[in-house]
Amino acid sequence: MEDIEPFERYTVGDYYPVRIGERFCSARYHIVHKLGHGSYSTIWLARDEILAKYVAIKFCVSGLDRPSESTILKALWDEGRRGGEEHIGATLFPELLDEFEVEGPEIRGTKRKHRCLVTTPAMMSIAEAREASPYRYFQLPVARAIAAQIIQAVAFMHSRGIVHGGV
Repeated sequence: MEDIEPFERYTVGDYYPVRIGERFCSARYHIVHKLGHGSYSTIWLARDEILAKYVAIKFCVSGLDRPSESTILKALWDEGRRGGEEHIGATLFPELLDEFEVEGPEIRGTKRKHRCLVTTPAMMSIAEAREASPYRYFQLPVARAIAAQIIQAVAFMHSRGIVHGGV
C-alpha cells in the first residue's frame, strides 16, 4: 500500500502503535487522524481538549541517538523572537507546544519509551500540493514562492547555527 509505513517497523524501538480515538496526557490530546510518517516517526492530528484546537503530535521511534528535535525547535523559536526581532524565516517552523513520553507495548519482555512532540499543524507538504495541482507541477509564481520560503527557512536555521543534514 502507498503512503503506509512498513508494518514490521512496529517492533521494540520502532514506531509506537497509535490508534484513532486514543487519548494522551490525562486525556488532554485526543487522536483524530493520521497525518503521515517518516523514518523516525509517525505524525497524528489530535484535538487539544484544554486549548480547544487541533495540534500535530509526532511519535518518535524510541532510542534515537541524535540531537533532539524539540531542542532545535525551542532554540529556533526562542532565538527567532528574542528582543522583538523576528527573522522572516522564523515563521516557517512549527511552534513546539508541548512534549511528553509514552511507554510502548511490551514485546519479548522489553518496553521502550517514545518521545512525543506537540506542534502546530502544518498545512500540506510540497508533494501533496503538487498532487493537488491539476497539471502535477507548479505554476511559475507558486514555484518561486515555494523556493523563496525554503531559502528563508534555511537562512534562518543557518543564522542560528543549525544545519539540516538530511537522512
